[in-house]
Amino acid sequence: METNKKPVVRIGNLNGPDGNIFVIAGKAREALLGKGDTAGAKELTNKLMQQESYELALILVKDYVDLRIDK
Repeated sequence: METNKKPVVRIGNLNGPDGNIFVIAGKAREALLGKGDTAGAKELTNKLMQQESYELALILVKDYVDLRIDK
């Protein structure tokens, strides 16, 4: 596995509980920490708190992880 490859994060339907941005952010943070990317996890958390909308927060999360939404 490449060291710069984004970890995969799977979430359920965005309209359900899995669609909550804090649930998504938590899963993304766990995935980054699992990869050993402590700095990335901290940076993601800090940047997420500055986002002005749900959509912008999702875009940011996708910069750090490979976000896959189960349909």
